[in-house]
Amino acid sequence: MPRHICFPLLLSLLTALAACGEDGNLCGELVEDESCGCCVCPMGTTPVDGVSCALADGGVITAPEGAPVMERDGGAPPMDAGTDAGRDGGRDAGTDGGVDAGPCAGAERGAACGSGLICLDGACAPSICGDGFVDPMRDEQCEDGNDVPGDGCEPSSCTFSCEDAGDCDDGNACDGAESCGEDHVCVEGEPLDAGAECTRSGGEPGVCNAELCVAPGCGNGVPDEGEECDDGADGDDLDGCRDDCTFTCETAAECDDDDACNGVESCDLATHTCRNGSPLDCNDGDNCTEDSCDPSFGCRNPLIDEDDDGFAPARLGTCSTMPGSSRDCDDGDDSTYPGAPEQCDDISHDCDARVDEDLATLRCYRDADEDGWPDIMDWVEACACPDGFIPERADSQWDCADNVPLVNPGYDGDFQEFGYLDPGARLSWDYDCDGTEEPELPNECTREGDSCTGGTWPDGQPPCGEAGRRCGCLLTSFGGSSGCLATLCGDFSPVNRCR
Repeated sequence: MPRHICFPLLLSLLTALAACGEDGNLCGELVEDESCGCCVCPMGTTPVDGVSCALADGGVITAPEGAPVMERDGGAPPMDAGTDAGRDGGRDAGTDGGVDAGPCAGAERGAACGSGLICLDGACAPSICGDGFVDPMRDEQCEDGNDVPGDGCEPSSCTFSCEDAGDCDDGNACDGAESCGEDHVCVEGEPLDAGAECTRSGGEPGVCNAELCVAPGCGNGVPDEGEECDDGADGDDLDGCRDDCTFTCETAAECDDDDACNGVESCDLATHTCRNGSPLDCNDGDNCTEDSCDPSFGCRNPLIDEDDDGFAPARLGTCSTMPGSSRDCDDGDDSTYPGAPEQCDDISHDCDARVDEDLATLRCYRDADEDGWPDIMDWVEACACPDGFIPERADSQWDCADNVPLVNPGYDGDFQEFGYLDPGARLSWDYDCDGTEEPELPNECTREGDSCTGGTWPDGQPPCGEAGRRCGCLLTSFGGSSGCLATLCGDFSPVNRCR
């Protein structure tokens, strides 16, 4: 049978022996089982290693000083079943039916019943933290029956959580000075204001921020001297504080995004953040305008006017912002709009449905051969000369054959062998329209100094375009006088050219 046996409290010795194992070791080892209350020794045995044990008969054996003591769970050692006479260190149970009350019979709770043992609930048990009795012999100060640290009584030592402020100091000045309350519970201090001076762990000066002592300078989350703000350089320059520790804005001008269309921005001086304006509503309610927004200038409502004459097309109806401007009867012609001057072109330029009214008329003469001289007999009156007609010439000269471009008052070309048919279908050689047919060759001799020019037609001058005999002229003298005579007549028969 093992010498040392652990057992649940108030169980029989037999049950306890079975629980501690059956390896046959005799008083050689302690069985450490947290579920056991204490170490129980059989009758007539002595524990090794100096452990204090409650004997099965109710007696107590104390081990040498300094030996380890098994913890227990607060239960009491078992009584025997009354089958033995009992051995209680000189105290006999007598006639108690075999039940020995032990040293704690009638003793006060916590009374010493051996070295390191106290009476608990009528049983002698080791004094431990958590047994419900404040044992001053173990320097215990409190017992609160729980395992919550920091609640005024520490579960591991049954001592106060604190007795003065020093016990509560966490070494961080920025979270305030801790104190110890009357209930021995540490009380947190009042955190110092952001920016309060402090000393960092390495001894360097610092400032408080979020209950921590941080290094001074831009980006530490505390506005230091010379800084407008400090948000810890969070990378967002629009949140009221830029990463260079200056305000996002102080005036509306700093918020202007140069876009008039999204409204006028402003600066919230409480947060130094920019506020967006209200987007512009550029709808002017006029169906004659084209609504748009220019980022530089804002709303633009130009008149719908394809030909840029200042008038919208009549198809748009009445213009509300520019009454009367939607009467353009031809928005593709900038010369046509209400009030435009009329032109002589069979078009109503002033959009009043009347054509070419109130215009002065001209008499225009036909110039069929387009030689610049019109036919006096063929004319029309109009506000402008139609194609093929021209006004009367300033020199009042007229074409005598408007069907022949070569014939006109301005002709000064060669004499012609062939004639033309005039408007009366007559053959004519009047190419210069002077009313005469001028022959190229005269029918006379003319003296010019010592010579004679010209010639004669001995058979009479032939009609224009016909041939005849032609005689030359010769200078002759008779009795002291001289003259031109037609001589040298031969077979030469030229055509009489005229113009």
